[in-house]
Amino acid sequence: MKERRKNSLALGVVSNWASHVVFVVSGFVLPRMIDREAGQEALGVWDFAWSLTAYTGLFSLGIASAVGRYVARFAKLKDDASLNRMYSASVILLNAGFVIGLGFVGVVYALTPRLVGTKDPALVALALQLTAILGVAAAVQLPLSAYSGALSGLQRFELRTIIRIGVSAVSLGMMIVLLVGGAGLEWVAGTFLFSELGIGVLNWMAVRRECPRLRFAPGLVDGAAIKDALGLGSKTALQGLSRMGLYQTSGLIVSGFLGPGALAVYSRQRALTAFMSKLMATYGNVFAPEASVLEAKEDLEGLRALVIKSSRFGFAISLPLVAAFCLCGSAVLQIWMGPGYEAPLVLTLMMLGHLMSYAQRGTYNILVGLNRHGRSALWELGATAGSVMLGLLFVGVLGWGTWGAALAVGLAVTCGGGLAPSVISCRHLGMNYAAYLRQVLPVPLLASLPWVAALAGARWFFPEQAYAQLGAGVGVGAMVTIPIYWRHILTDSLRQRVRGRFRRWIGGAGVPKAST
Repeated sequence: MKERRKNSLALGVVSNWASHVVFVVSGFVLPRMIDREAGQEALGVWDFAWSLTAYTGLFSLGIASAVGRYVARFAKLKDDASLNRMYSASVILLNAGFVIGLGFVGVVYALTPRLVGTKDPALVALALQLTAILGVAAAVQLPLSAYSGALSGLQRFELRTIIRIGVSAVSLGMMIVLLVGGAGLEWVAGTFLFSELGIGVLNWMAVRRECPRLRFAPGLVDGAAIKDALGLGSKTALQGLSRMGLYQTSGLIVSGFLGPGALAVYSRQRALTAFMSKLMATYGNVFAPEASVLEAKEDLEGLRALVIKSSRFGFAISLPLVAAFCLCGSAVLQIWMGPGYEAPLVLTLMMLGHLMSYAQRGTYNILVGLNRHGRSALWELGATAGSVMLGLLFVGVLGWGTWGAALAVGLAVTCGGGLAPSVISCRHLGMNYAAYLRQVLPVPLLASLPWVAALAGARWFFPEQAYAQLGAGVGVGAMVTIPIYWRHILTDSLRQRVRGRFRRWIGGAGVPKAST
């Protein structure tokens, strides 16, 4: 296996964000295309099928995160026997999850006509087709996630990114061609299924090339290995169950009480929060292998510094973006989907409710790397249970509509996804929580205020002009905020690295250096 390279955290974040570009493009382009070519009701059915089949991912039991931790830890210790033992145990469990997942898809398929929220025969038939295809795609992802997890453990995030971008870009292009050509949504879903298969195969090939000594060896697996993998993975699965129950159940509540049309509007607000969640998840994922390595070296101070760094940058990234969606989210939705999809109160409640969670994604993944994320997952599970009850009360009893569902989600995410990982990590590492907040929050908060002022001014000057509002707000805000972030947010080492890369780029472009 190749040695871990320097600056792997920064490289991992940049690589993960590069792969996020395809997610953003597909998340913005595909719903608009479906709305234009098939209509809002069909888009609502598409969202319904995604919400229902997403539960299949729970049968991964969080094992993909276990693969990343074990590969990072045992590769660092050069313990090939333990490396292959735990990797093989994880692969066996993921394949078992695949079989169980297919059975779950069958149950979901049978229940679809009762849950879809419409009696229209054509929409019910479409829901059945999409549930079957997307359900199989979700099940297939389970065993293939072992290879993605192994690449994370090897800290070859850029390889995973190249594969994801390449295959997803081709897949998105095919989906657009199919929609424009008049093909049904079942063909779009089938394209997604085959793209996931392609990504899995290419990840497997990359793992074989990067770490030939990592192999599937069932003979090494014993009961203790299965127990260890389940012990680590179940904690991540519990967190996944909480988030899945939170997001997908809220969508089912909206669909059941308000219908597919309301779900289509609600889902567009949720899609913007999902964009942020994915962005911050790709940021946070790089910290789990690093934390595992630091734990193997028994570097307590290094772990404390890693928590501070991940949280400080987490707030610096999430604060301006949350402010942008709260202040100019309606403009984004007008440009993206056209009229009829704006729900500013729903979007604001969702974004503010997720702010703390966004900033703590790195902290949560540090707990994953330390195998200390069980209590955080329990917090999220309890918050999710409360959110489901509140959602039923707000939407079904009080009639608060989609903003009631958003409020229930936001309260749960703040408590379970934001406060829990930060409090637990500070306690585990012996850090004072008040001192921790003083180190991570004030500077990003103050640094983002000019950005907020620019967006608020643009909204006031251009209340009905979406393009002008976004252009002026983002343009002026960026001109003021970038120098502040350069001076007060970036560390000295990051600034030096950026300068070095810029100088190499200038040199590579053939621009002569100034004489001294």
